Amino acid sequence: TLRRVWMIPSILGKLDFKPLNASFTCVLNDENVGLLQFSYDAKSEPVQFEVFNLPNDNKPESFTNAMGEFIWSVKIDKSMAKANEPVKAKVRISGTGNLPVLEAPVLDLPDGFEIFEPNVKSNYKIEIKGINGDKNFEYLIMPRKEGEYWLGPFTFSYFNPSSQKYIELKSDSFKLNIKGIIADTTGGTPLANNGIFTGGKVYKKKDPFFGNPLYYILLGLPFLLGLG
Repeated sequence: TLRRVWMIPSILGKLDFKPLNASFTCVLNDENVGLLQFSYDAKSEPVQFEVFNLPNDNKPESFTNAMGEFIWSVKIDKSMAKANEPVKAKVRISGTGNLPVLEAPVLDLPDGFEIFEPNVKSNYKIEIKGINGDKNFEYLIMPRKEGEYWLGPFTFSYFNPSSQKYIELKSDSFKLNIKGIIADTTGGTPLANNGIFTGGKVYKKKDPFFGNPLYYILLGLPFLLGLG
């Protein structure tokens, strides 16, 4: 065996691999004649295989594209937060399978929550038995309303090629208590628009200079000086 690779097909149907060509140069040290050198050109047979679609029977709604054998865990970084204060959810999927192309699990959240695209970190090795390691997804969850909520249980499913079955895993449930919106740190009242900053900086309100008596005095001063 000169080289071993793992392939992850992405299209259905019959696929053909053309023959591979290789040239080998061999050097042998013979006791009688000394060094012998010769070359050999090798050519493999063509390879054909067929890619089938996954069965639709008993396919879970949480299934995306996970193929192999996995375990997973879900963690929430806090149990109390204020509205518009970010909450992190960390998902770790480990095992053997198509980790390089594994899609992020979908986390179903109650109304009043916004979730953003996860930050993904992969740590896997290509071994003889397969692609082994883990893949980590860090989600940013933004609660928008005050109240007491339960997040989860979340579900993740994969297809096991060995047993030819779908496996669905569930996480724990997490209680999250959301208080009022984040207050304005400038000393004013809580921010309007559900606590969302709609502009850039927040300025403290000041009395306008324009329209004051001093404004009109300074405006007419050059004219009076000109007359003088």
